Amino acid sequence: GITLGLRDMLDGEFEMNEQYTNAGGWDKSKMRNVYMPRFLKLLSADLQAVIKTVDKKTGAGGGSNKLITSQDKLFLFSQKEVINDDTYTAGGEGKQYPYFEDEGNCVKKRGGSAYTWWLRSPYTGNSYNFRNINSSGNVNNNNANNTYGVSFGFCAYNMGLT
Repeated sequence: GITLGLRDMLDGEFEMNEQYTNAGGWDKSKMRNVYMPRFLKLLSADLQAVIKTVDKKTGAGGGSNKLITSQDKLFLFSQKEVINDDTYTAGGEGKQYPYFEDEGNCVKKRGGSAYTWWLRSPYTGNSYNFRNINSSGNVNNNNANNTYGVSFGFCAYNMGLT
């Protein structure tokens, strides 16, 4: 298998949760349970056929350091997967993808301009923020009900690559 991700962001802004909470983390978020299934349906049938379900470890939210595992076809990247740091996260949310070792790849664009994009990592310092990457490529956190860009990833297999 191979992990793929959007180079930039989807058009539009989305909240992690309608409410001002990170309780339940990525696993219970509106982003995972409402938006990701909608985005999956927008992909071609051929692409959907090669996307596999993977286990993703993420903090449980609510200020906890506990990890929970969700099974996802589309996912947001964790802070550790992007910047290889787990400060203010539960820790253990994967390892950095080589693509993000180039810090320039942490900057994502929406409509041609650098823009803030969500990570799936809940902020452990409170029960209402998730982590994100700002327009300069630095990690930050904001309220779960704020709207920002989305740049998801997925794992695929049997794509006919040799």
